[in-house]
Formats: sequence, C-alpha cells, structure tokens
Amino acid sequence: MSLEVRFTEAARWQLRTSIERLRRTNSEGARGFLDRVEALLRDPQTLREAGQPIIEFPQLPTREVRIEETRIFFRDDGSTLWISGVWRT
Repeated sequence: MSLEVRFTEAARWQLRTSIERLRRTNSEGARGFLDRVEALLRDPQTLREAGQPIIEFPQLPTREVRIEETRIFFRDDGSTLWISGVWRT
C-alpha cells in the first residue's frame, strides 16, 4: 500500500501565502524553506514518523511537523496524510 500526501484547499493556500510573505523579505530564505518542505512531502513515511502531537491539543488525532517557524498540521487516515494547516509562528 502506497502512502500519499494531499492538501486541503485551506492548507494549500496557507502554504502559498507563507512562502510569498517570506519571499518578499527574504527570497533566498523562501527558497530554502520551500526546498525543506518539498523534501519532507516527497517522503510521506518520513513525514508520518516526524509528526508529533500538537502540544496545545494532545488529545487530537492531528499531528504536526515544524520547519523553522512554520507548523505543518496533518492527519493520517492510513493511506493518506492530509495536510490540514500551515501556520507561520
């Protein structure tokens, strides 16, 4: 069984917005950030294993991975990791 990564529409918009805001102030930093996000998303198993409970809501099934000041939230339904939010802190 293959594991895939999919985005909700809101999460896709949040990621694009985060990258665009970073690009306005630090284009090189935006490229590096995007490279790290893409590397993580290319390997769903690594994303699954790197996910941690959300510290504010540990009882939720949603997990998170942090890249720099960005929190990427996802849910694992067994065959798909659904990216549900991307928040820059």
